[in-house]
Amino acid sequence: MKSLPPAILTQKIAHYLSPADLFHVSTTSKKLHSQLALSVTPRRKIIAKLSRHDLQGYDIRAFHGPYLMEYGFAVPIPSTVECHSIRVSMSGRDQGWGNKKSYFVIAFSDNNVAVPTKQEQPQGPLVFFSGIAPHSRQHIEFTFHPENDRSYHLWYVVGGGGGHSFHLFNVAVEALVFDDALRSYSKACHFLASKNTLLPWEVALSSKFSPRLSCSFEAILASAIHLLEHGHSILPPMKSYFREAGISEEDLSLELMKSMMSI
Repeated sequence: MKSLPPAILTQKIAHYLSPADLFHVSTTSKKLHSQLALSVTPRRKIIAKLSRHDLQGYDIRAFHGPYLMEYGFAVPIPSTVECHSIRVSMSGRDQGWGNKKSYFVIAFSDNNVAVPTKQEQPQGPLVFFSGIAPHSRQHIEFTFHPENDRSYHLWYVVGGGGGHSFHLFNVAVEALVFDDALRSYSKACHFLASKNTLLPWEVALSSKFSPRLSCSFEAILASAIHLLEHGHSILPPMKSYFREAGISEEDLSLELMKSMMSI
């Protein structure tokens, strides 16, 4: 296995292994550890709370279904590095009383296919089914292996007949990726997390001034990339900015800067 090309390791063999088994393989030799370059991104909360309610209807379908699936959101997948697996965690419940009808699924679609907002069945095969939501909050956690040229989406069903609701809390993602030798992608993720720039989506969208989108933050990254691309050193004030987050001058590579811009 040590003599296999890195592409075969990451794109073929590794995807048949669980994250735990893959980490075990990476520790069997220094060469495999270097070739695989495994990194785990920091846990990122993407949604603090998602709540949806049914619309009370008076036809038989409203009470007994089948119900249309509503589109929730896309699960973020790293795009600039090869991703082995994604772990998603959250808690969920329904309205807390009465009939239980709510659930969600994760399904994939090809990147060149438009994703509708409502449908009776997901377009692609399921990678996860939550089961019917309980009345009290329950922890949910699952891992899947994303494939290239596919996107992954959450769809949910609330129910019908009046009074039904569906709630998700603290939706978070972590990724196991095949990084480069300097672990640029992992360092970029940890840097952004340390600067509190990876806010939950609804917080970032509702904030008048989001750190992730601030002019100063974008300007620092753009300036650093421009300097490195032209063979110049990063300026001392920029070095201090990154040093505060634990990134040494030796680690300030072009790959690291570009990884930050892509997250």
